[in-house]
Amino acid sequence: MCGITAVISLDPGGATLDDTDHRALEAMTAALHHRGPDDVGFIGDHRVALGNTRLSILDLSDAGHLPAANEEATVWLAYNGEVTNFRELREEFELDRHFPMRSTSDTEVVLRLYELLGIDFVRHLSGMFAMCIYDRRLRRLWFVRDFYGIRPLFWHQTGDRLHVSSEIKAMLELPGFDDRLDEEAFFHYFGLAYMPDRHTPFASVTELQGGWLLDVDLDKGSIEERQYYRVRYEPQADADPDATANALLVEMRDSVRRNLISDAPLGLTLSGGFDTSSILALARDIAPTRDIHTFSIVMEEPSFDEAAYQRIMVDFARTEHHEIRVGPADVADALVEHMAFMDE
Repeated sequence: MCGITAVISLDPGGATLDDTDHRALEAMTAALHHRGPDDVGFIGDHRVALGNTRLSILDLSDAGHLPAANEEATVWLAYNGEVTNFRELREEFELDRHFPMRSTSDTEVVLRLYELLGIDFVRHLSGMFAMCIYDRRLRRLWFVRDFYGIRPLFWHQTGDRLHVSSEIKAMLELPGFDDRLDEEAFFHYFGLAYMPDRHTPFASVTELQGGWLLDVDLDKGSIEERQYYRVRYEPQADADPDATANALLVEMRDSVRRNLISDAPLGLTLSGGFDTSSILALARDIAPTRDIHTFSIVMEEPSFDEAAYQRIMVDFARTEHHEIRVGPADVADALVEHMAFMDE
């Protein structure tokens, strides 16, 4: 988990960012320290300033520093995510032949794929990500959120300034932030227990949806939201149940395999239900000798507790298990802090 921030001047006349903008970016980025405690970085020019906090997962060296840039500093990348098929993409598009690759990280693969293919490269990615690509030659920026919206991304415009962040709370650091509530968002929240689509608690802040990108043209001073990926559910009436089950297993196994790629210790949350138990079973089958940590919540209310099922899987998979005991008082005590991290 990392955090990205951006402050952009949308003035087509070319008005430059000032000290107030840079102080705002630093404050926004500091508010995301919990998303990336390992490193923090900034990069900018007269129209665009980007910030990045980093949690090191792949390539723990300084070569994985963020934000990243190519050798000519014509393409910049602020990045939060993990592209799980980066090794396959590096080989498929022969990136080592086209570029002087400097790291083993997915970050550099993302940067180089943009250089090679343009913004349509995002269609080739698998995993979870929220990113900003700034092409200084084209004077264009793209903020991109992964297909299913796993990694968060929010934007806020006031006058000729665009602010983007991984979490809404970073926006609260902006001088004169418009904190009027979005009444329609709260109507949905109390009916659905979440805020759908582009809604956030604040009328001035918009959530970028999964499978969408934000296209920013500095010459025009324009912003366009565009969907680049659509989830499709197409029924197949003549599908064979056994063949379908086997195909699903192949896809699940491949997904788990790609998500086991890490230069940091591996772990997963374990509820005791069918889904997390299946993931753990596949992980142990793929990596029979690898150290795996599991983390479970043990509910002190018996009717909610699934600890017995969790321990069955822990015994089976031989994991380093960690239990966090939670009772009614813990829920009440943590409610405000929980909401602060959720931003809703």
